[in-house]
Amino acid sequence: MAKSLQSQVSMESEMDIGKATAFSYYYGYLRILAQAQPVGDRLRKARAGCSVVPKLFLLCPLDGKLPKKTTDLVPELTSAGYVIQVTAEVAGARQRQYGNHPLYQLALGGEPDARSALLAVEPVSAITTLRKVSEAMNQSSGQMQPLSLRNCIEDLVKELRRLIAREPSLSGQVELVRYERPAEVAEALRDAAEKHICQLARDSPQPPREDVGRYLAWAFMHGYLLTMAQNRNIPEELAQLKKQEPACKNLHILRLVIVCPLKLPQVPGERGCLPDNITKLDDDLEHVKNVTPVQIDGPAQPGRQYGSFSIYRSKESGNCFALELATPLCTLARGLLAEKHPDTYPSEAESFVTELKTLMFKHDSAMAQQYQIVRTDGNTNLHSALKELRVSQWEK
Repeated sequence: MAKSLQSQVSMESEMDIGKATAFSYYYGYLRILAQAQPVGDRLRKARAGCSVVPKLFLLCPLDGKLPKKTTDLVPELTSAGYVIQVTAEVAGARQRQYGNHPLYQLALGGEPDARSALLAVEPVSAITTLRKVSEAMNQSSGQMQPLSLRNCIEDLVKELRRLIAREPSLSGQVELVRYERPAEVAEALRDAAEKHICQLARDSPQPPREDVGRYLAWAFMHGYLLTMAQNRNIPEELAQLKKQEPACKNLHILRLVIVCPLKLPQVPGERGCLPDNITKLDDDLEHVKNVTPVQIDGPAQPGRQYGSFSIYRSKESGNCFALELATPLCTLARGLLAEKHPDTYPSEAESFVTELKTLMFKHDSAMAQQYQIVRTDGNTNLHSALKELRVSQWEK
């Protein structure tokens, strides 16, 4: 009974300390910022004309260890100055300053010339105080059971989210990034930057000009093709299929062919006006076999499947090919149709293919042994393009 009572008292202390810290941080800092000006508006005005994500990201490490530099936590970030501070009269201080948020540039493709966004990121400074308070209480002889700093921080995050959600000048404009590993912070910031840039493209009154196709090539390369190349050996898998599966004995090349249609068909398909099946691109092709995808753990996505491609046979030549439709072009077509700019698809698709080839060439020669890009347009059908493919020396 005594032990149970001790646990109950300890849990109540943890909850009170976490909530009290959140209360202090909210009313002593965040709400003062909100009363001066909505956070999102202040961030937009900080760098007029730049792609600033209108949201303040607050870092909440569950171990209580705040980074000395945010760039140490997320190396992809580049320091880009600070947001102008808010001056307020608080507790007798007439010109007290708040909100000197650091700004960071995040290049989405990992290269200086890639599309980028500015983000305001800072740690929740109150966590340092919370850690010191919990350490002091644990060292006190009157404390019946040690406090869990992690539980206190969890309670702080939960309470802060509740307080922020009810304040219109903060809700949707402040995001708490609760994390255990630096990769979780990088993923949250990258996701926010990508959503922001996509939103800008949707809100733009002018049709996008090649930038969307170029960006989709970066995303396809770094988010899919590289991940596949690092986790599976496609040529080896296809060689095994060629030996073991009679239906696949005529595999012509031991690479995955990425099919890139540069022209939209007259009859829209189910995948954003591109066909839902490659056989609809060319009636010379027939489906032979689906290749089993592999499961690869990614940030916050355990067991994600990669490589849902299939084997197809040319009725004319009898040769087989591993084919996959470039899914970003489906996204591109769907978006341009929704925005009523389908006429820009050919130039955007061409930009996608050109950028993708450049990225594959710049990365390393091994990419050429894994993938083959094939484009089709009104003058070149798919099976004609496949007939032009030549077997490399290492595939013989």
